[in-house]
Amino acid sequence: MAEASVPQDLSSYEYEPSCPLPSGREARDHVISKGPCQPRDINFPLDNRNRKVLVSWYEKFPWLEYSVSLDKAFCFVCRVFNAQVKKNRTVIGKIIDVVRLLGKLNLPFRGHREDKNSLNKGVFKEFLEHIAKSDSLIEDHLRNSAGAEMYAIIADETPDLSKTEQLAVLVRYVWNGVIEERLLAVEPMEETTAEALFHTIREKLQQCGIEFSNMRGQCYDGASNVSGIHTGLQARIKEISRQQFTHIAMLMF
Repeated sequence: MAEASVPQDLSSYEYEPSCPLPSGREARDHVISKGPCQPRDINFPLDNRNRKVLVSWYEKFPWLEYSVSLDKAFCFVCRVFNAQVKKNRTVIGKIIDVVRLLGKLNLPFRGHREDKNSLNKGVFKEFLEHIAKSDSLIEDHLRNSAGAEMYAIIADETPDLSKTEQLAVLVRYVWNGVIEERLLAVEPMEETTAEALFHTIREKLQQCGIEFSNMRGQCYDGASNVSGIHTGLQARIKEISRQQFTHIAMLMF
């Protein structure tokens, strides 16, 4: 099978664990598809205890990779995951900056219609789409938030400084073999009953064009309003869409 063409922005990229993963999706996916960096035809240097990396370790630990420039071994999976966490935090930080600005200016977030065909999707979405014109991270986030068919949701609510409960809704999915997470909304809640949470999550998924029936997993904390097996949010969603529920001891965005 012929190897996929190399993206133009990788013409000078060095495939080495010491180099950060590219920010562009196509370039990043291409680098990840090559797997761990496992040089073999080199003389691995000895450390001060007369030890060195052995090529046989690559067979025993397929996730192991080695940096020639740093003379250090790395976990390929960990490196990719940490890069994704860093990217997620950067994107969420930029979205929160927009939220703060709209709050400072006392502007409404939502438009009358927020679907992709609307000429006015509301200040929040229009602001993000404008930023995406010059910010590749936000552009990638908006373009791929609803690109996968099967997904899981992650949701959690927490009070802000005004003691208003804010519900964060994320989707988690696999794109080109890489696990992705996207923040869909941070929504103020007047009440946090299972039914109120259910209607809010369903509404946010519909606004983003995400099919409810394609949900394959739910991730919440242990509160009874979400994890209850009879009347909790997870039970309410299971009435419509069959999938697994996972109790998360700690949510990390």
